[in-house]
Amino acid sequence: MKRLLLHIGKHKTGTTTIQQFLLDNKNELRQRSWDYISTRGMNSNSSVKRKTSSGYDSDEYFKCHEVKTEFFTNFLEESTADNVIISSENFDLVTSEEEIGKFKSYLETYFEKIEISVYLRRQDLYAISYKQQRSKPNIFQAFDNEISALPLMSEYAKKIFDYNITIDSWAKVFGKENIRVRILEKEKLYKNDLIKDFLNLIDLDYDSCSFKEPRNLNESMNRLEQISNHLLNEYGINNLSINNIDNDSSKLLPTKNEAIAFYECFKQSNKDLNKKYSVSLSCESIFEENFDRYPDTDVNITSSELHLIFKAVLDKAIKNNEDLVTDSLRDLAISIEKTNPKEALFIMMLAKERRNGTTINRKIKEYRQELKKYYDFK
Repeated sequence: MKRLLLHIGKHKTGTTTIQQFLLDNKNELRQRSWDYISTRGMNSNSSVKRKTSSGYDSDEYFKCHEVKTEFFTNFLEESTADNVIISSENFDLVTSEEEIGKFKSYLETYFEKIEISVYLRRQDLYAISYKQQRSKPNIFQAFDNEISALPLMSEYAKKIFDYNITIDSWAKVFGKENIRVRILEKEKLYKNDLIKDFLNLIDLDYDSCSFKEPRNLNESMNRLEQISNHLLNEYGINNLSINNIDNDSSKLLPTKNEAIAFYECFKQSNKDLNKKYSVSLSCESIFEENFDRYPDTDVNITSSELHLIFKAVLDKAIKNNEDLVTDSLRDLAISIEKTNPKEALFIMMLAKERRNGTTINRKIKEYRQELKKYYDFK
């Protein structure tokens, strides 16, 4: 029986770590009769696309996503493994039962058994990480750029953080019995480990195989970096990303009361989800409810922190301009290399003074070799 595990991984739920582990261990997985289709590194996880430009506050936003089945065809046609894993962070954006149904029909031409897996985090924790990720430049700004750890409770936020919406949509098409909901809490993971838990879903034991060690790819901003990026986005400066403030190890967090209030918006939905899918036997509302990680009051920005933010933005702007000049010199040299090799070498040497790049060094070597044909050139 040909089997598929379809991992509809939500953002900020360990998906990148899982995907990198699977990628690093493709050979070992193949020896265990599993193939892995990676969607990482593609253009915005190109296995999923939007059919329209509907806004974030519209119900149509979630209805307009579709799966690009052609993305998978070549791999599935060539795979000889008995079992396959497909993983994408953007599958959870597809909530149209019609689109999911089309995807199911496509997959059924290759697989006899299809299971859906998804990992969930408590909504306040998920929202903090999600909003932090969305503060980076050149990413769809799902939320306003208010300087806060949690997003405002918009219709879009309700749909993102109400897990019933996504899971029910996929369950109605693939069947409730084929949905594997896992909780991203150490105590609720198999052997208290995310990778071991995921492997357990496909009946593999980490300790019995020769897997490479998993890499922790969770990169998070500190408090001042996130504040800086929110400010830059607010003013439409989307060519800078601040990740160079080393003097701060804290995170931008809500107060305890704010976190509890946000979570309470979804608590009943979590209970309903638990009843339908038996997610947690130990907690009716699925997640542990300890909020002691949060401060009791807001942490205000100090004058010294404002100085750090200003310095970080200024340093990054200067560096970006230097890179622009270097790139311009490099490109100018390349554009005249065939007609004016001596001048191209001179300009490329100027670029090298600013940045010792691979292309720059390679071109300098090429120019010198070419000029030796005509000049006594060292």
